[in-house]
Amino acid sequence: MLSIIKKYLFLLCVNSTLLYSQSSSPNVVNSLGSSGTAGGITVHYSVGEPMIATASNTNNTVTQGFLQPNDIYVAGVFSAALFYGDVTCAQQTDGYILINTSFSTGNVSYSYSPAGPGDTLSSLNNLPAGTYTVTISDSLNTIIKTVTINPSTETCPITPPNSFSPNGDQLNDLFVISGIENYPKNHVYIYNRWGSLVWDGENYDNVKIVFDGKDSRNKDLSEGTYFYIILLDGKKSPYKHWLEITK
Repeated sequence: MLSIIKKYLFLLCVNSTLLYSQSSSPNVVNSLGSSGTAGGITVHYSVGEPMIATASNTNNTVTQGFLQPNDIYVAGVFSAALFYGDVTCAQQTDGYILINTSFSTGNVSYSYSPAGPGDTLSSLNNLPAGTYTVTISDSLNTIIKTVTINPSTETCPITPPNSFSPNGDQLNDLFVISGIENYPKNHVYIYNRWGSLVWDGENYDNVKIVFDGKDSRNKDLSEGTYFYIILLDGKKSPYKHWLEITK
């Protein structure tokens, strides 16, 4: 008979909008009372059978057996939404974590494991791929989340500049193409505004093969707008854009 009675559940729903789901472990309550938390909700109760509190994105539910608690107190709703991004390409460490909190009591603190620069802030940038444990606390509650930033097998794209100044001051004297080292088989073409080819280099590497503002006859090119086409091995579409030479 007792097993049949235990099948009847008491549900108490507290309407709230939360940004994540979390459950506490079942609690066996005795005459001394006990408490549990789920999703930042603190529930106090005095008597009853095993109880579990659950927070979802629509409501908060306390579930118990036939014997009901005689004192339930919702102390507050502290919630956290985590936004995070994977590494964008294989050669980058540009993952990120951003935390937004709601209904906090007192100051909110943040900590991350593994730790890094800015690991007490609500956001971290320039993260390598890996698994991070995030702890968010206010004066009453603590939320612990695990975030996985995934690696990428995608080769990073190149980033050509739109201008450079080959004037011999050793500042921005060369047409340095970021990421070109990831595509050792390449060909770079430089054209003037009338569409005439003035320079080209195969296997461009920013060091030995690099455009320095001189044409193919080693003559200084005048200031103005030029255009480039960059062909990369394994890429069907070339990079095309304008380039400004200033002095």
